[in-house]
Amino acid sequence: MLAYLLSFYVIAQFWFSHRSKFNHIIKTDSRLMWINMLFLLTIGLVPFTTNLIAESGGTVSTIIYAASMVISGLSLTGIWMYAVANGLIDPSVTPEERREHLQATLISSLVFAISIPLSLAHADGAKYFWIALWPAGIALRRWSQYRWSKEHPGVPYPHRMQDRQSGGPE
Repeated sequence: MLAYLLSFYVIAQFWFSHRSKFNHIIKTDSRLMWINMLFLLTIGLVPFTTNLIAESGGTVSTIIYAASMVISGLSLTGIWMYAVANGLIDPSVTPEERREHLQATLISSLVFAISIPLSLAHADGAKYFWIALWPAGIALRRWSQYRWSKEHPGVPYPHRMQDRQSGGPE
């Protein structure tokens, strides 16, 4: 049951991030759509990897699950990076917002990537490390707000960025 809840949480975070990115992408092309299909393919693997880790829970299944989450996160990162590099996003999106979209997507990949070598030493310890997703997200939000206050003294943190980070409406 814990594997299912974790997968639900991770998929929900990917969904919020995906939705947020596409709220800012105002044009598409076939290459972006294929990168998006790659992301959706990796999400389609989550039930398989969740079942694998729920039934086995050993080192190999832990590595496979974590690797699939890394690939999902990196493919979502690829969507954003491609859209930014090819002028497909709304020009009103600030450089800070672009950076935060990138960082927010990479944080999950980082946590899961770190857990892969940890699983070689202790598979269950690597799984507990995944709990770091939650405080890492909070720390990233606080860091973003801190950077904003230093780069824009006296200017309130943009509401649009707060909503994106909480998973709320934009």
